[in-house]
Amino acid sequence: MTGLVASRKRLLIFSDEGDREHLGVMHDKAWTVSNHWSLGDLGDDVSCVTRWADVPLDRREPGFRGLFTMSHHRNVPTVINAALDNGAKLRDRIDRTCRPAAAIPTSWRSTSTASPTAADTHRPRSSPG
Repeated sequence: MTGLVASRKRLLIFSDEGDREHLGVMHDKAWTVSNHWSLGDLGDDVSCVTRWADVPLDRREPGFRGLFTMSHHRNVPTVINAALDNGAKLRDRIDRTCRPAAAIPTSWRSTSTASPTAADTHRPRSSPG
């Protein structure tokens, strides 16, 4: 952490739970705007709708603009589908749907993409099952 502070960088940690702020973890809904992650079962749903019904993607408040976070994966991730989804489809989803929906400046860039491994078992709380 000292190195991050010295280089004028910060690590932001967000949680779906609102009771973690005493640990330095911010409640994501208060600080971010986020899309609903799912590409659907077939990977063809590239819409960019809000994750939370009461937090629009283009939310603005006086003196504050929430950090836009974007998730992009299928209901059931696989290595082959990650390879298919994290190329042109991801760039198109950013440029054609999410950037306009969230009123994101054109200077915004993606920071990383990841491929799932066989050990990945994470399911977002918002997903059924």
